[in-house]
Amino acid sequence: METLGLEKHELPPTNQKRIIAFINHFVLNTVDFLNTFTVQCEHKFVRYEEKIQSLEASLRIVQAKLASIDALKNSTAAESTVPMQVSGATTTHEGDLENEDNSLREVDPLPQN
Repeated sequence: METLGLEKHELPPTNQKRIIAFINHFVLNTVDFLNTFTVQCEHKFVRYEEKIQSLEASLRIVQAKLASIDALKNSTAAESTVPMQVSGATTTHEGDLENEDNSLREVDPLPQN
């Protein structure tokens, strides 16, 4: 088989040192890229984790405040016996309020500093 008038066995051998240099260059660039990428991902994960922890702390504070309101507890008990119209159907929210009340009791309040 001939390529551009030359046969493969007539071509000079490729310099092995040059091939090794190309391969090393490729490997080093790829490793550098992957290291940079993982560092960036790790920083993003840390930022998201901090945001989630902040949101969880805020949520616990709000739930603790809601759990401490006596007027809210009394009004929810009164509302639980009143039927509500939803899409033409009459329903009561006794079960929903009991679930919310239980979830509020299960929340651990944040320690006071």
